[in-house]
Amino acid sequence: MNPRISRLTAFNIWNKNIKNTKSDGIFAYVLQDLRDLTLPNDVLKDIKITLRSLCQKIQQRWEKSGRHTERFLKSNSSWLQQYIQFSIFVIQALPGPSQSVASGRPGRPKKTFEDCCFDRGLAIMVDANLSTCQYNVIRQQVMDINPKLHPAYHLVKKAKMARYPKGITMTEVGAETELQSLVNHTVRRLCVVQEDVLRTLTLLQ
Repeated sequence: MNPRISRLTAFNIWNKNIKNTKSDGIFAYVLQDLRDLTLPNDVLKDIKITLRSLCQKIQQRWEKSGRHTERFLKSNSSWLQQYIQFSIFVIQALPGPSQSVASGRPGRPKKTFEDCCFDRGLAIMVDANLSTCQYNVIRQQVMDINPKLHPAYHLVKKAKMARYPKGITMTEVGAETELQSLVNHTVRRLCVVQEDVLRTLTLLQ
């Protein structure tokens, strides 16, 4: 499963983001394209390296085109139609076709994009180490590419709050909660994360 994201798509995101968020914006898009996967940190770092290199190449071509969009698109049309080339290390870390087919076996319900996008928005913020301001800037810039790509921040914040146990007491020096509340919350979150597995077990019974 190799992400098939064209350089043109990457350029559109690059061109709409401010200088310090260009690479992060493309990285967030890649994560959204791989929305069902949880990748190790070393794989994520490798993806970031590839995207930073791509951004440098775009910048060089952009300068040669005199920072003129129409001229850039015309002179780089063939290059832009090609897909982003990720390293063998990244490709090997992604599931193959057989694994993708297995994940769609009959009887296993799939979550819709709407069901998962809030959690994915939070995952993007964490994985890309984005501040609230950076997330909102990226979201605003890619709205015309895909309005559903990034949920509004208040929905992401709601998903974040759902990860905290109830009954947290905050003080100036720390925070505390009851052990039973923490255990209950942990069990509930495990059930949410493993919902597909639990549904499959129920169907098998």
